[in-house]
Amino acid sequence: MRTPFDQVCKAVELIQQARTFYDDSLKTCADKLGGEVFGLLRDQADDQIARLAAVSQAMSTHADWEAACSLPEDDVQDLRAVFQEWASGHAPAGACLTELGAARAALKVNDALVGFTEGWASGADTPTEQDFVRRLAEEQRSQRLMLADLVDYYEDPADWAMRQDNAGLDGA
Repeated sequence: MRTPFDQVCKAVELIQQARTFYDDSLKTCADKLGGEVFGLLRDQADDQIARLAAVSQAMSTHADWEAACSLPEDDVQDLRAVFQEWASGHAPAGACLTELGAARAALKVNDALVGFTEGWASGADTPTEQDFVRRLAEEQRSQRLMLADLVDYYEDPADWAMRQDNAGLDGA
């Protein structure tokens, strides 16, 4: 059975891999919208790694979860709304295979993170650990929604825009 310290280390490892992927995607994808998305995801990964590193440091001094962790006071950012706002400022255009492939690959990376954090949360030893990990999982799920929208946008931007315009209509 993994200890909470092991779980923190594994989470850092997975998030670091995702961060590297987002950074590489920024360097190879020319699309501005994709760049905004991957840049935001990279920055959020940096924030998550920093929070996990602080917990790891505190745990190395034998602190328990209650002493080792503090949750951000703000709510998890609605990345779907952020993406909708950003995409509305771009003229619909198809993405090259590089951007679409990067977005699809990012979804797979993110799915692995969501699975890991949700599994960790279900086996957490304390309420504080569970709250901390649930917050990470919530952030990962929000990122997944944004990435799914990016894939949909790249596959058919006109259809994506039409669905956003009709999202508030009854029966649409």
